Amino acid sequence: MKSKLQTGLARLRSKFMEALPIILFFLFLFYSVILIFGISHVILVSVVTILFKINYRRYMTARQLMGLVGTQFLMAFLSFLATLNLPLCILLNLTVPFLLVFLQSSQFNQLGYYTGAMCFTFLQLRPVGWQGLAMQMAALAYGLAVMTAVLYFYSRRSRKGDDFALAEKGLLLLAAELQSAAGPVPEDGKKPADSLFPILQGLYKEAYKSRGLTKVVNARGRIQYMFALLFQRSVYFLTNPYQESTLADESCRGIILRLARYMETMGKEGFQQGGSKDDRNGYSKGYRDGLSSEAFSKQGKELLAEAAGREEAPYIFVRNFLGLLLLILEDLRRIDENVPSPVWKLPVYRRPVRRLFCHMRTDTFEARFALRLSVVLTAGFAYSMMSQANHGYWLALNAFLLLRPMYEDSASRMKSRFIGTMAGCLLLQLLLPIFHGTGWHFVLATVMAVGLYMETAGTWQQALFSTCFALTLTTMALPQTLAAELRFLYVVIAILMVLAANRFFFPTSLKSQFAYNLNQLLHIHQVYLRLLGRSLKMPLDYGVICDIQIHYHLVHDQIQEYLKKAGHEKEGFIREMLWISWYMVSEAEQMLYLINSRKISSMDNERMDDYLIFTACIISDIQKRLNMRTDHVPAAGESMAYRRTMEGEERLSRLMEQYSKQVSRLYLCVCRHPGAFI
Repeated sequence: MKSKLQTGLARLRSKFMEALPIILFFLFLFYSVILIFGISHVILVSVVTILFKINYRRYMTARQLMGLVGTQFLMAFLSFLATLNLPLCILLNLTVPFLLVFLQSSQFNQLGYYTGAMCFTFLQLRPVGWQGLAMQMAALAYGLAVMTAVLYFYSRRSRKGDDFALAEKGLLLLAAELQSAAGPVPEDGKKPADSLFPILQGLYKEAYKSRGLTKVVNARGRIQYMFALLFQRSVYFLTNPYQESTLADESCRGIILRLARYMETMGKEGFQQGGSKDDRNGYSKGYRDGLSSEAFSKQGKELLAEAAGREEAPYIFVRNFLGLLLLILEDLRRIDENVPSPVWKLPVYRRPVRRLFCHMRTDTFEARFALRLSVVLTAGFAYSMMSQANHGYWLALNAFLLLRPMYEDSASRMKSRFIGTMAGCLLLQLLLPIFHGTGWHFVLATVMAVGLYMETAGTWQQALFSTCFALTLTTMALPQTLAAELRFLYVVIAILMVLAANRFFFPTSLKSQFAYNLNQLLHIHQVYLRLLGRSLKMPLDYGVICDIQIHYHLVHDQIQEYLKKAGHEKEGFIREMLWISWYMVSEAEQMLYLINSRKISSMDNERMDDYLIFTACIISDIQKRLNMRTDHVPAAGESMAYRRTMEGEERLSRLMEQYSKQVSRLYLCVCRHPGAFI
């Protein structure tokens, strides 16, 4: 019993210490806003605190901070306009949440809309009118100024070098895998992919996070992407049965072992700075003195020279690996010296405005959730404005908090919100008669705020503290029984409204997203084939290649995550298909690199076009057999020949042949499991 108590207290202390910066920030802002601007503006404290909670562990540049602040002011003004009259309320609640979701969220960043929508929603809860606008904006400016100052302080303390900790870990793992590549299979039966695959998938995710409105990745995201590409090619090399025989050669093993030792040194000492990792004292001038990068570059060039002139697969792998690694080291030096890196622009079809006006489809994650959120908020705020009901805004508030992109997440929150609200209302009925008076109300509010930010978002415990905090303040103006009844009533109505919206209005669930992702998987293969065809005529923008690579791996990862959580009756087949598909993408990427960078001496475009058309037709047939939406592909003519090699181009021919084998494997696999997945 004593041991359980000690464990519980230790866990509680750990949660408190983790949440302490957020708690202190909230309490300071809460009481200072009340003292300076009055309790009527306390609602914005929650908005600013959530912004702080989301961002305080991130490194943020001055530009990013300015963008965050500017967005909040824009949302605050739009929310003010929405409170002026019913037509503006309907118009703005239909358009603003829709645009926020459609332009800032995606299936890989589902809550990208949240901070902007939160400000827009919360500041509508207490209309201030024209006479109160200046005071509201001043209070918001004060809160954001405090947040910006604290975030700037945290950003200065952040260790930017940790951006590439995952890559360093990957280098060490890869070095170990290369060292054992020529040896026996490990006793535990683990494959290189088991340890390296999570690394490369994680790096693709990090690269995606750096996406901007016009850039597919920023400077740091570009490095993350290139590292992901390194590990992708490495996993392909280590797991491809074709390579096994080549590693039997002593000289091939030697060059691989030298590469492994080189990577091991980089991983242990840290390629980001001079000196040992133990000597890092934060990111400051001289954090990377440049000597380490130069030394690693010199060693890499020497090893690259050793690998020149041989065409065995290990030598080709070493050359490709080092060529990309040297580019990474060069980009790291550019960052340290504040020299602009090459810009990879986001493809036009991916840019928000273009997607909004030209590529909006109701089967996409963004459009479906954007429509659902807009309708729910419009209904909630329209009811509040038309009815003028006491605390009617609680309906829109709870609906916003309960509505999540995926049905499963919303369902979990509805359950926990109901339990937490009921428990909170009952608890306050017991506490308020004991702790009555304004002073005790603020004491209770402080205690509940501490509990609120200690608990995980979406749990019934957090809902309990949230309910207690809100009712503690509300009961200063309303009888406690009436306040509790209204709170519970509006939570129940919000649950019913969100439940209906999720069930009947453009529903999105993990299962439906899984089916959509499987369709996307084969569609992306068709996109790769079209890119290969375009690259025959002219070099492609690397932004296009980077975008499709990242998109594929994030879709692939979401499918894997779904299978882990929910399983599937055809799970074995799907996992086999995923592995074949991954090999196909790895080979397509390497073919695209050879053609796009003009690493080939000659090219028979007509033969290559025939190869691509035949392959596209086979993949289209696979799509049909799986009852998927097919891509439009040119029909294969009778005079065409499916030749899978290119004269004089051994590397390209090898990849073409391997890719064709994977397509055949996929076709046979699908023939054994025809029909739709869902």
